[in-house]
Amino acid sequence: MAEITPASMYSRVYGFFNFSGVLSSVFAPYITGYFADTTGSLEFGFYLSGGLLIIGAVVFLFTDQGAKAKLAVIPNIASQRAAN
Repeated sequence: MAEITPASMYSRVYGFFNFSGVLSSVFAPYITGYFADTTGSLEFGFYLSGGLLIIGAVVFLFTDQGAKAKLAVIPNIASQRAAN
């Protein structure tokens, strides 16, 4: 994440990343337990987690390209300001 994040936003990005990880660790057992009680099997919970991982990977692929394009512009702006 440090490669696609400007240095001035490290604390925000890592804080959000940590928050989302903790949030998922809190809610995942409840959601999986609900589906286990409803269906009588833990199988659906594993399918759901696999589907969410695939969706997250696809979304991450698209966001990675946009972030690299924005970062390529940042050094140019800084060098233009230094020249003025």
